[in-house]
Amino acid sequence: MNLITILLQGSITGLLLTLSFGAGFFALVQTSITKGLQKGLMIAVGAILSDLLFIAFAVFATSFVNSELPKYLSLIHISE
Repeated sequence: MNLITILLQGSITGLLLTLSFGAGFFALVQTSITKGLQKGLMIAVGAILSDLLFIAFAVFATSFVNSELPKYLSLIHISE
């Protein structure tokens, strides 16, 4: 597989997963209908903030692994 194919497949998968409707979407719709726009917006802002927190944690963890990995390369053996 070349890099272009991998990037294309990853992009398509990401778009499909983004378009899926989960429990948060239905909670947002139900709350907006029953309790009004302001309460619905509060749920949307909460979902956005939790996503941003998760993304920040993932970026931090990735950079941590990247900086710590060279210390343990002698213990890691990847066979081809």
